[in-house]
Parts: sequence; C-alpha cells; structure tokens
Amino acid sequence: MKRLLKATLTTSLTAAQQRLAMAVLILLVLLLAAVTALYQSVWAPVQDMHEQMDSLRQRQQRYQQILAGKEQLQAAVEAAAANSQLNDTLLPGDDPGSVQADLMSRLSLSVNQVSTLGPGCRLLETLPVSQPQKQDSPYVQVMINVTLECAMEPLTAVLHELEHSHPLLFIEQLSLYRRPDTPFDGGSGLLTVRMTVSGYMRPALPLSGASG
Repeated sequence: MKRLLKATLTTSLTAAQQRLAMAVLILLVLLLAAVTALYQSVWAPVQDMHEQMDSLRQRQQRYQQILAGKEQLQAAVEAAAANSQLNDTLLPGDDPGSVQADLMSRLSLSVNQVSTLGPGCRLLETLPVSQPQKQDSPYVQVMINVTLECAMEPLTAVLHELEHSHPLLFIEQLSLYRRPDTPFDGGSGLLTVRMTVSGYMRPALPLSGASG
C-alpha cells in the first residue's frame, strides 16, 4: 500500500512538472512572436527611414562640397555661358524680378508633378532673395528661398530634376526637418524642407545712344 501511494505521488508530481514546462514553452513562443511583430512594425520602418535619411544626407554633403568650390563653379558657368552653343545654361530674361518669378513658377510646376507620388509633396512658400551684384561678374545671380512639405520619394524626384535641369540651377542650401507629429513607427512621413535655389542670367544691356 505504501509503495502504491508513493508511486501515485511520483506520477502526479511528474505530470505537474510537464504541465509547467508546457506553459513555459508556450510563453516563450508567444514572447518570440511578440518580439518579431514589434520588429516588423517598429524597427524595420525606422531602419528604412534611417537609410533614406542617409541618402539625403549624402546628397546634402555633396551640395556642401560643391559650394566649397563656389568660385570655380561660377567661373565654369561664366565660361559655359560665353559659348554661344551653351546659352541654355543661363536663365532667360533680362529683368531679375521677372526671372525670379519665372523660377518660382518653374519650381512650383516641378512640385505639382510629384504631388501625388508616395505620401505626397506640396509647396509651402517661395520668396525672392535680394543680393548685391558683383561688379566684376558679367552675369547676374538670381536666387529664391523655397519651403516644401515632402515625403522622401517626391523630394528625391524634385532634387533630381533641379540637378539635371537646363538652364542650370544650383541648390545653395538644403535643410531637412522631421515633423514632430510624425508617428515613431510610421516611417519618415513628411519632411519640412528649406532650400535656396539659384541660377544665372545675363544683365540687361544699357540703352544704346544714351547721352548726358
């Protein structure tokens, strides 16, 4: 009788241990599934956002390197503009105000063309920039400040068009800001973009026959 009671207790204890081990195993499986779901919903989009930001950061660094050699760049523009076969490097027109207005319209058109690409892009503001003309330069630099609200994909398309445009345009400054209301697990969302875009035009020719 004692042996039978001892065997029954041993069997019951072993079954309890098995149930406990099964419960622990189920908890581990659920924990692994939760960690996997968390990675896919949070960390994967964040990693993708970082990769896209790195791409734009590299583009911004390239602009800064170009600006570091601005004098050589301006000399190259002037040399190209002096060639009658490369007159498309200069912005058309001889009035800086009108040329700035045309440049703002051109940029607005570029943004509208990608406004439905991905999460979208819209032009918030364009402002002309006034600056004194260099006396020793035969060309007038025309400059505007631009503020956009753009996602990564349409912003990349706008920057690509500006880089490869004719007449030649230059991005003097570029700043990117992630909106504070963007969800942490929602990718990069919309960025606030501020940049300065410039081009060159021929100065207005003096009136012939003018005398004092």
